[in-house]
Order: sequence, then structure tokens, then C-alpha cells
Amino acid sequence: MQQSQRKQNHYFREAEVVLLVEHQDNLTAEQIIEALGVEFRDGNFSKTHPKINVPRVYTFARSTGWRANDEKAEESQPRFFSAVFGNVPAAKLPDNPTAEAVARSNEALLERLSASTGNLSVPTRGAATPSKLQVRGVSPNWYSAGTQSKPLGGGGPGAWPVPASAPPQNKSSIVVTGLKDRKQNGTAGKVEILVLDTAPSATRLNGSAGKPSHTFNVIRAGDIRPYLGDLMNELNSHDLGADIEGHQYDMADHGLFVSYIADGVLNEHLPKDVEATIRLIEVLNEWGVGTVETIVAGLHKAWEIAAADPNTPRVVNCSFMMLNPRRFSGIDSAVDKDKKGRLGHKLPTDKQALITPVARARMLAMSQVDERGDTSSSVILRMIFDLLKTMGVLVVAASGNDAEQVGDRPVARYPAAYKSVVGVAALAQIGTSATTALYSNRADEDESDGFATYGGDVKPITTSNGIEMVTDANNALIGPYTAEKMPDPTKAIGTWDDNTTRWIRWAGTSFAAPIISASLAVLLAERLPPDEAVKKVRSFQSNVTAEGEEVVSIEGQFVTTPPV
Repeated sequence: MQQSQRKQNHYFREAEVVLLVEHQDNLTAEQIIEALGVEFRDGNFSKTHPKINVPRVYTFARSTGWRANDEKAEESQPRFFSAVFGNVPAAKLPDNPTAEAVARSNEALLERLSASTGNLSVPTRGAATPSKLQVRGVSPNWYSAGTQSKPLGGGGPGAWPVPASAPPQNKSSIVVTGLKDRKQNGTAGKVEILVLDTAPSATRLNGSAGKPSHTFNVIRAGDIRPYLGDLMNELNSHDLGADIEGHQYDMADHGLFVSYIADGVLNEHLPKDVEATIRLIEVLNEWGVGTVETIVAGLHKAWEIAAADPNTPRVVNCSFMMLNPRRFSGIDSAVDKDKKGRLGHKLPTDKQALITPVARARMLAMSQVDERGDTSSSVILRMIFDLLKTMGVLVVAASGNDAEQVGDRPVARYPAAYKSVVGVAALAQIGTSATTALYSNRADEDESDGFATYGGDVKPITTSNGIEMVTDANNALIGPYTAEKMPDPTKAIGTWDDNTTRWIRWAGTSFAAPIISASLAVLLAERLPPDEAVKKVRSFQSNVTAEGEEVVSIEGQFVTTPPV
């Protein structure tokens, strides 16, 4: 996508909000909307997406033994919580609004909602007393992404991919050093990996030689709820411009690439009598962009799968990052550190709606930042991940690719930074080396809680757009890439070469994460409890990074074989 085609880039979806509500009874979506009393638009707000701006509700039931990481009294917590998304009336903006106009419009919108919501009640069928419904917060519907933060994103690829030749038998094979000789340890049973990511079209997927060899299926956004398909189409629109500046290439195969890496670990270490399934759940569009809503919808599907079949061990892999600003994100300084002296995350360019310190501070205030610096939308996600953990589901997430030089690494992005999520950083070398990749964030909020494993190396090249990071063709993971054209930062987009090999080498924390996810899945297949599986992977460590992440080494000549 050419930059000239981009109308505007925002940090969040204009005039669209998410409300976090808690309730004791299992209310219907209609009952929740009625209780809120919020004037959600009925389809007249915007001509660009009339089908998707009705209220959308995702309700989660807390499991027995629920205890959120930030809650003190388990017994006092409501039994259900819901994320409510919708467009709400806002001041009319011109066709090409300034960043200040967008910020002030959304600021006023959130201020009105914050003032009008509180403790509400609504009668429920068969209930003797009204069900209490508490609004915990309101927030913009932030964007999420699987690529670098220029201007959207904060995770996924650390560099442009490069073409590669097919691996032997078109099959992935990754040996995790600590899992050697464990293949005989398994017993008959099941294990499942849920990959929340992008997904190529059915036509492209069917023509790919690089599908995972274990049972593999795709759950598309439109299959979860029809309007999510409309939302994905809108996010793919050139008019919307929801792609990634500096990474304007087809990202639909990102999730397939991640799944293929996870499959490589299963191929090497999972006993043959274990039935393994990899499900790819579409939560990002073909450019690698999503929203809080697409992520919540994918997590809701994962929760439904886990609730319907609680006896199957599961790992959820999240190779994406949320854009929820953190308390110590950079504002107007290139270097902005937290209390531990660690780098935060830079804000987008001055074209973004929240770039000025005043606009950003007001926006965060209206987003009801809690004591941990989380906005309301990140509280929603934290609660969902906490819930999955109480259900025995392990969640693994890539930490992000915001670093610009080794030894000067920003903190982990969400969801990797959540306490209930296992964060993963990337190493640039194979084996026992603890050299972190140039692009890699720290693995977790507390570095010792996370892991570092191989993600591939990168090298800078000079292009007409300046310095771009490109994957090192001799030192990176290999996987399928089904797009018609091969991305090339040295050429204009319309002049890219045909993708003749259908294979690429790619580097990033996105591709380190599934190595840990699949390693945990192998151990879960041995009937280890989730916490014990994490401890077992910790016992594999061959080294630690300078920042304290435990290193998990892998082996495999295919990784270092140069492409044809």
C-alpha cells in the first residue's frame, strides 16, 4: 500500500469505545445494553462501516477458584464480566480532521461516558432481586498489531522477510535441546495449540505446501461473529489505511508461519500416540492490524473452546502486541525510563491523534488508568488472561520488537507483560548463546518470569526510505509465505518480484513465542500440570540473558542453511 493512499492513522478507532462491566447474573446482551443506557448509534454514524457499529457484547463466566492477579478478595468478585463495544455519538469531524480535533472529540466522548456510568441494576428473568451491574471503566477501542510500531504496532516481525527455498519434505523440524529424548514419555491423549493471529485466505491456504502436519484448522473472524468479517474487511481498506508504515506488505501468512514453527517442535518431540491440534484463530487483518475487539473476540472463542472441553491441555499463542499506552511510555522524549531504569515505548509520529503530551494525558485520564498504569481496555484483557489461567490454559506471548540496539531494550508489551502470561524475547543466535536480537524487547514485566529463545537475526540496509531492517538470510527461521509478490524494501511496491518459492525466512519475537508454546504443549501431553510444565521448561535453561531471561536453546540445520 502506497503511503499516499493513507487518509489518516489513529491510535484507536474513532468514536468507538469499549466498556468493562461486571455482573452477578448471566445477563443477555440486550439486558446489558438496556442497563447501560448508552446511546449507541444504530447505523447512521458512518457511511464507511454501517454494518458493524451496533453494540457488541462478549460475556465471560468466571470459573471456580477464580482469583485475578490484581484482586484481593475472591469471594467479593461478580460471577460474570463483559466487554461491550460500540460507536457512540461524538462531535462531527471534518473529512480530514487534525490530530488535535480527533483527540478533543474522543476526549469529550469519554468524559461524557465516564460521568454517566456507575452502579446500575436491571431486573433479570426469574430473579427475585435486580442483578447488580457495575461499570469498571470505559476506554477507546485501541488498535493492536503484529508488526513494528511505525506507527501502529509493537510486536511481530523484527524485519522484512527474505525469500527462501523449501525445507526437506516441506516439513518443519525444530529440536528444543531440553526436550531431547522425551518422545517416549507421552501417553495417548490430546493436546491443542490455539494461535491467535492473521490467517491467509482459504484459496491461498489450500495451495500452500507449508501447512502444519498435525491436525490444523482455521477459525476466521467472520465465523466467530459475522460482523467481525465486516470489521476485518474495513481494516483491510486502503481508504482506512490500517496497515503498518514501514511494513506495507502482505501479513496474512504471519499466523501460518507461527503455526508452522510450533508444528516443527511437535514433529520432533510429541509422541505419535498423542493427538495434536493447531487452531489458527483470525484476530488480525491481512496487514497485521486488529483492535481490542478482534482480540477479545478471539479470546472469547478460545475461552468457549476451553470451557466446552476442559480435559484437553491447551496453550494459547499470542504473537501480537496491544497498543494500550503504558505508564512509562515515551511522550516527548526519545528516552523515557521506568522506576527500574528500563526504557519505555516510543509514541507514534506527530501525525498521530495522541502525540501531544496534553492530549495523551487527558485520553489516559478518561480511560481510567488503574494503579498499575493499565487503561480500562488492558484491564479487560488482563481479566481474560487471568480467567484462562484459572482454567488451566497456558498463554504465551511475544514481547515485542521495539528495541533499536542490543543492550538498550524496552520493557515487554502487553499481553506478554501480564502476570498470567508467559512472555518471550528473541535471541539472534542458535545454541547456548544468550545474545538477544537487535529488535527484541525484554521478555516479561519481571524479566525472570519470561524466556528467551531463537527468533532470528537481522541486518540494516539503506533504501530510498532510509535504513530498513531485513532478515538475515543465513540466520533466521523458515516458513511458508503464500502471497503473490515477495516484499522488497529496496524496490517500489508495484515492482516487487513474483513470489516463486512460496517460502521465506523471517525474524522476530513473534517466531520465538511458538517455540515456547509448543514446548509447553509437549510437556502438557505428558500430563504435567501447567505450572509444572513452565517450571520444567525453566529447567532446560542453558544460560540467562544480561537482563535475566532464561534461555531455551534449539537445534536444527535448516535454520542456518542459506536460501537458494
